[in-house]
Amino acid sequence: MKLAVISLNTENKNLSKYYNSQAEGLAKALAKMGHELTVYHPVPDLAQERESLMKGSVRIEYIRCRHIGKHALIALSMLDADKDCYITASDNYLFLGRFYKWCRQNNILCLPYIGVVHSNNSSSIKRKIVDIFCNNVKYYKRIPTVVKTPALEQSLRQEGAKKLFCVPVGLDTERLRQDYKAYSAKMLKEKWNYGDTDKVILFVGRMTAEKQPEKMIDIFEKMYACDSTYRLLMVGQGELLENVKSKIAACGLEGKAVIRDKVSNDRMWELYCMAECYINLNTHEIFGMAILEAMYYENAVIALRAPGPELILESGVSGYLCDNEDDLIQKALSADKNAIGMAAHQHVTERFLWESSAGKIEEIIYSIKKKQ
Repeated sequence: MKLAVISLNTENKNLSKYYNSQAEGLAKALAKMGHELTVYHPVPDLAQERESLMKGSVRIEYIRCRHIGKHALIALSMLDADKDCYITASDNYLFLGRFYKWCRQNNILCLPYIGVVHSNNSSSIKRKIVDIFCNNVKYYKRIPTVVKTPALEQSLRQEGAKKLFCVPVGLDTERLRQDYKAYSAKMLKEKWNYGDTDKVILFVGRMTAEKQPEKMIDIFEKMYACDSTYRLLMVGQGELLENVKSKIAACGLEGKAVIRDKVSNDRMWELYCMAECYINLNTHEIFGMAILEAMYYENAVIALRAPGPELILESGVSGYLCDNEDDLIQKALSADKNAIGMAAHQHVTERFLWESSAGKIEEIIYSIKKKQ
């Protein structure tokens, strides 16, 4: 089949340098199954109208687009109309209605692949505005839709959707470091200017309200009071970055808590391997690609309950789910990645690789097209 994967939100052209692209991971897995794949990335500030390149057997198309905030407004003339199916990351993005109509006009299957349908904005007013103007549930109630978590499936069924399929996202094995076991934590700590006895706590995510980076400083302050060998390494940038820096200074934790705004994707494995544990505080976490990566590298993931962590983690076996901040602190203080690291790695490789998810999506596409 001729398949395409498209995101209806704006993207940064250099995103894949710092993040494992779900679109490209899925596309590569489908291409290995013999299909012809194109991935479209809408980029508002692209220097020219479009840029094309090949990554292995997958064609990547960066297309310049207009936008409203993170909502891409794509010129449909820039898309290929000869596809059998567009796997569409549409969530609660404005452009779905127009894109779905275009697919129908061209006899193309539009297959949404979604992780959220309502806004998680910290402002209740902004949440209501977004949910009014970006309500795609009416489409998900009518057309076959693939969801990333059982929690979203249950929510949409309660709203009247019936043609739902649940397929988790996965890791792209080609982007993972295969020989990570050849490097000791001591060796990697030295490379990142830590001492052998330092216990590194890792936090990865944008400095936004839903990720709760300021709460991470509160948590680390309490951990450091219990054991002064703890060190906090935060990776991310965003509107709360200066607030977090100020809080670190106010708590007297400068030099103990460090922020790196960017770490290239080909070096992130070093952080997962050297850290004592990885902490996730996003209670709206849709899935959690960084959680999967940490588990692949045999780290101990400690997360507040959210749809993504609840799907991924077997609490007490391959990671830890926590009900509150105090519970999380206790689990972080006693975390033993040697005890659960192997189980975490095995769990990810058995259930959360793109090869498995791509096979399920292929079956879904064939079954839908057979009924058309």
